[in-house]
Amino acid sequence: MPAKISSRCHTPRGTDALNDSQINIEQLVREVLQSDVMLKGISQIVKKAIAPFEKRVDDLEIQLNRLQIAFDDLSTYNRRTNLRFYGIAESIGEDTNQLIIDTCAKIDIIINSEDISISHRIGKINNSMGQRPRAIIVRFVRYCTRQMILRNKKKLECGTSINEDLTKSNLSIFKYARSICVEKKCIYTSNGKVMYNDGKKRLELFSIQHAKGLIDDGRD
Repeated sequence: MPAKISSRCHTPRGTDALNDSQINIEQLVREVLQSDVMLKGISQIVKKAIAPFEKRVDDLEIQLNRLQIAFDDLSTYNRRTNLRFYGIAESIGEDTNQLIIDTCAKIDIIINSEDISISHRIGKINNSMGQRPRAIIVRFVRYCTRQMILRNKKKLECGTSINEDLTKSNLSIFKYARSICVEKKCIYTSNGKVMYNDGKKRLELFSIQHAKGLIDDGRD
C-alpha cells in the first residue's frame, strides 16, 4: 500500500533564517536612523539645504517692508490737505461744505466754498437713535488753510473735534501708542505722521513694534 502524502506545507529552514535576518536588518536600520548621530547629520543636511531659501524669505520681507513704508509715505503726502471733523450733527439733505464753513467760523477761521475741494461723510449710514454722527472728511484747496484750522482746533466746543486724515497703518500705530503710553500727550500726529515726544527726544513712530520698544524703554 502506497505511503500517504502529507497535505501539510513545510516551510524550509532557509526561509525562517531569511525572515529572522530581515527582521534583524530592519531593526538595525531603525536604530541607526533614530540614533543621535544620524538625526544630527540629517538635521544639518536639511538646514544647509533650506538656508538659501530662508535668506531669500528674509530679503523679500525687508523689500516688502520698504515698499509698505514708501506706499504709506506717498499716501500720507496725498492726504496733506485733508482733515476729519467729528461730532457735527447729521441731517438729511445737508450741505457738508457749509457745515465745515460754519464749524470753522466758530473757531475764528473764515473760509468759503472756494477753499474746499471736496467734503463728505464717511462710513455707513446709521439711523439708530443716540448714535454719534458720522465724521466728515474734507480736502482743502490749500495746505495753509488746513494748518490754520488745526492751530485753532482747541477752541472747538466740547463734543466736536478735528484730526488729521491718517493712513490705516498710521492710525493703528497712533491708537496702539496712545493705549500703552501713560502720558497721552506724548503721542500726537504731525503732517500725517505719528510722533513721540517725552521732553527728551522727539521721534516718528514707524510701526507698532517700534512704538512698543520706544515706550517700554522710556518706562525703565
